[in-house]
Amino acid sequence: MFLSIAIIALLIIFPKEASQGAIDGLRLCASAVIPALFPFFVATRLLPELKCNALSKLYRIPEGSLSALFVSFLGGYPIGVARVCSMYEDGIISKHEAQQAIVFCNNSGPGFFVGMLGGYIFQDTVVGLVLYAIHILSAILCTYLFQPRAKDYTLKRINHEKKSFAQNFTQAISASCEAMLNVSALVVLFSIIISILDALKLFSALPQNIQALIFGSLELTSGIALTKNTVNSFAICAFLMGWGGLCVHLQAMAIWNKQGLSVRNYLPAKLLHGLLSAFLALSFMQGIVTFIITSLIFIIICGILRNFIKFGVEKRKDLLYNTSKR
Repeated sequence: MFLSIAIIALLIIFPKEASQGAIDGLRLCASAVIPALFPFFVATRLLPELKCNALSKLYRIPEGSLSALFVSFLGGYPIGVARVCSMYEDGIISKHEAQQAIVFCNNSGPGFFVGMLGGYIFQDTVVGLVLYAIHILSAILCTYLFQPRAKDYTLKRINHEKKSFAQNFTQAISASCEAMLNVSALVVLFSIIISILDALKLFSALPQNIQALIFGSLELTSGIALTKNTVNSFAICAFLMGWGGLCVHLQAMAIWNKQGLSVRNYLPAKLLHGLLSAFLALSFMQGIVTFIITSLIFIIICGILRNFIKFGVEKRKDLLYNTSKR
C-alpha cells in the first residue's frame, strides 16, 4: 500500500520526467529490445531438443535442461527461461526439472557483449568477447553448484505429443508475442523509475561507478551505459552482466509464473554469478596467468562445495529416514 502511494505521488510530482522515461523506454523497446529478443523467442520455441547425452551424464543434468543452458548463451536474457518453460509446456522436461533448470538458464548472449560492451563501452570487440567468455565460465561454475543431484533425476525424457510445423509455428508466434509484451512493459516501467530517480538526484553525489552499480542492479542497460570511462568498468560490467538486474529477473518471473512454476535459489544463483564474474574479471586485469590460476581455484572450490552440499543433503535424508523407522 505504502509503495503504491509513493509511486503515485512521484508520478504526480514528476509528470514530465515520467513521460520522458516512458518515451525512452518505448524507444528502447522499438530500437533494441524487440528486434533483438523477438526473433530469438520464436526461434528457441521452434528449436528441436538438442542431443547432449554425453555432457548430461558428465554434468548429471537432464538433456533438456542442458540444451536450455546452451540456448541461453546464444539468445540472452530471458531466452533461456522461455526455452525451459516451452519445453515444460511441451512435456519434454518435468516440472521439477524446469524449476531447477531456470536457476542457471537465464544468461546473456553474445549480441549484448559484442554490441553494447565491445562496441559502445570499450570500443573494442575483443574486450566484449573476453567478458562474454568470463560470463559463460561463471555461469558454468554456478550451474555446477546449483545443478540437480544425480539421485534426484533420471536422464530419461518425458514422452510428449508430436505436433506439426504449422502448429508449432503458430504457437511459437503467439507465445512469443505475449512474452515480448511482458518484457517490453517491464522495460518501460523501469525506464520511468530510473528517470524519476535521476530527477530526484538521490545518487548524484556518488561516484559514477557506484551509480552504475545501483542503476544497473535495477535495469541492466542503464547501468552499463554509466560505466563508460569509469574506474574498474571492466569488473563492474562483468558483475552487472552476471547479476542481470531486477528488470531482467521480473521478465523471467513473468514467463515462469505463467507456467505455474515456483523457482527457489534463483536470486542467490544470479548474485553468485555476478560476483564470480567480477572476481574473474579482476583477475584477468592482472594477467592471463593470474586469470587461469584463479579460474582453477574457483573450479576446485565449487567441486568441494557441491560435494559438501550433496553430503549434507544425504545425511539429512538418512536422519529423517532413521527417525521415521523408530
